[in-house]
Amino acid sequence: MRAEIEKRFKNCSDFISREMVFENKTVFICFLRGMADRSYISREMIAPITENGGKDPLSHILRSVTATVPKDVSE
Repeated sequence: MRAEIEKRFKNCSDFISREMVFENKTVFICFLRGMADRSYISREMIAPITENGGKDPLSHILRSVTATVPKDVSE
């Protein structure tokens, strides 16, 4: 799914993505600058995931964040 999303936004200079490994799974975060606050995403999503080291489930780490897992690329 990551490749398809990046392909669709390849010419979009506002597209930002980050991939991390958490609990032996790949976590892919992407957003559009201007539609999302980059410092909020860094502070509330990326930092807690990287600092936790897999000690707690992702659902516990991201309690204050409304994040969705899409079923497919169109979603």
